[in-house]
Amino acid sequence: MRTTKGKEYKDATVSRVEPDGIVIKFHGGIVKLPFTELPSDVQKKYEYDPVAAREYAAQRDRVIPGPTATPDANLRTSEADDAQSSVKALNAAEQWVIAQATAGEIADLSKQFPDEGDRQLSADFLEALLMGILRPSESMAETKPHSIRLC
Repeated sequence: MRTTKGKEYKDATVSRVEPDGIVIKFHGGIVKLPFTELPSDVQKKYEYDPVAAREYAAQRDRVIPGPTATPDANLRTSEADDAQSSVKALNAAEQWVIAQATAGEIADLSKQFPDEGDRQLSADFLEALLMGILRPSESMAETKPHSIRLC
């Protein structure tokens, strides 16, 4: 799969389709590709609707406050609240991944945690991280969900 910006993802499989993009798994990890960065044939295949994408993004922005928003001024889902409250319960690998993502670095768990048992990430953690729900620090709030790379 190749984006309109020239980025190629080899051996990619689509794991989820959302109104504003697709989430793929590839040899380098998991990434969300916005439909606006995908060729028209891919947009047609997954029935991209720009209006639905804007509505989805607007709803997501109401649910997930931006860095300058106050929690009282935003509607929050229980999913977002659960993700925020679970920040304190993250294991060492999950905390390290957040630190790497915050710094804009690749999170190569195999180098940091040689023992495979120490590099377990929960499905809830990964979903919250990739969807931008998990924002434990102000600097993490600036990290776009589709810019996070895990190895």
